[in-house]
Amino acid sequence: IFTNSTQAYASLGVCAQTDRLWEKLTVRDHVRIFSMLRGVYSQSSIDHVIREFQLDDVSDQETLTLSGGQKRKLSVALAFIGAPSVVLLDEPSSGMDVATRRLLWNKILAIKEERAIILTSHSMEEVDALCNRIGIMVNGKLQCLGSSQGLKSKYGSGYRLSVASSLPVQTRQWVSDTFGNAILTNQVAHMQHYDIPKSDTVSLGYLFEQLETVKEELNISDYSISEATLEDIFISFAKKQAD
Repeated sequence: IFTNSTQAYASLGVCAQTDRLWEKLTVRDHVRIFSMLRGVYSQSSIDHVIREFQLDDVSDQETLTLSGGQKRKLSVALAFIGAPSVVLLDEPSSGMDVATRRLLWNKILAIKEERAIILTSHSMEEVDALCNRIGIMVNGKLQCLGSSQGLKSKYGSGYRLSVASSLPVQTRQWVSDTFGNAILTNQVAHMQHYDIPKSDTVSLGYLFEQLETVKEELNISDYSISEATLEDIFISFAKKQAD
């Protein structure tokens, strides 16, 4: 960075939180300029970028006329031109529809093993799908860092239990007797949802074992057990954020 800034810039791709585009230039103009800056200029490479990010239909339109999702897709495409070794993506899927977001995710998943990608996002679904290591910041300071499963295991408050039974009253009594600290969070018809706080005696295996034991007795037709989501963990940290 300090001794050869030109090479450093060529190795860095950036997609800022707000789109930095020239309104009077077309999509193709943007790809052409960034290809020249990255030293990979050729007509075939320009066509490849436009085709890969599905910008064919708007390639000759001025960016002023693009939708928010199309502008975002172009900004991400520009960050990947020239296969930079480090890519910084700030809220890359903001404003994208579901199909376009999936296109972006597949692109990131396909190339992330070949380069370092730093992604910031408020979408925990996106983070869970894409990131090998996850950090959560509060008040400008990093609060935790680890894999998705590692954070869930360490900071998750407990398990989510959903049970479908034709004997809801008996099922509720059994859950209360077996897991004394279980909290009924919702009940719709025969489906009951519980939060079960973690403890030394309650593990995922223990939950499955107990439910299988009484499955026929309580006429349980379906049940599911899950850990706290990444969203739950993010919200628990975010509550500490100062105004």
